Amino acid sequence: MNAHRVSRRSLLAAGTALAGWAAFSAQKQSFAAEAAAAGTEGGEWNAQPTVFQVNREAARARLIPYPDTGAALAGGLGRTPYFRSLNGSWRFHWSKNPDERPRDFHRPGYDDSAWDRITVPANWEIEGYPEPIYLNIRYPWVGYETPEPPHVPAGFNPVGSYRRTFTVPGTWRDRRTLLSFQGVKSAFFVWVNGERVGYSEDSYTPAEFDITDRLKPGTNSLAVEVYRWSDGSWLEDQDMIDLSGIFRDVYLYSIPPVHLQDLQVRTDVDGAGRDAGLTVTATVRDRGA
Repeated sequence: MNAHRVSRRSLLAAGTALAGWAAFSAQKQSFAAEAAAAGTEGGEWNAQPTVFQVNREAARARLIPYPDTGAALAGGLGRTPYFRSLNGSWRFHWSKNPDERPRDFHRPGYDDSAWDRITVPANWEIEGYPEPIYLNIRYPWVGYETPEPPHVPAGFNPVGSYRRTFTVPGTWRDRRTLLSFQGVKSAFFVWVNGERVGYSEDSYTPAEFDITDRLKPGTNSLAVEVYRWSDGSWLEDQDMIDLSGIFRDVYLYSIPPVHLQDLQVRTDVDGAGRDAGLTVTATVRDRGA
């Protein structure tokens, strides 16, 4: 298949391709092990379509703990001591392509004093880095390169390197700390204190990581490497302006070892629309010993 003749709609219309992509979801628990065995660590963003997450929490309802029933009923994240926003000013470096990115920027002692600052959340194209591209039928890299799927551009495929520091309250000791990204496009790696935490695609699905075992007392370093286009970009098919970066909230929250992991609420209404049955299913998880 010639890349310049490939459109989203023609790719998505291929029945065999769709069947293959549908099967991936059933295998997601083994993806990280497969990637490690194949020696693909660090290359998950390109031509690794079976790997769309490494060490990422399973998608679930958003459940931020509160200290007591009254605070929970009142609502508002300002009423819980178990939430800490990481929004704000981050150090930022924009690279034209993966080869030009700073490879060791995740190390805690890395000197980023000459880097720019960028607001998180934000799209880096809106902050002055090239460049918004309007999408309809054609892929956004048309005019730059013509890769064959599942490969993605390498000459012009910007990478955003983000850095910041944070602290964790002492009251979170003996609990688990999760790091939550509500939206990052299109793929990203995460490091805490120089240790790789994980990887995620799925731009508009929140990605969460349990970082408890990588934390230390005092100041911690956080590094995020964002790729504008990944192999998941082949599946995007919609009219939109193609933008990149950490574009939704980033925050930490603390949970007890035994906690409410997920919640499903279902309402079944009778044919007449007069009576309904409410089913609530709760999943409890024990992350302790």
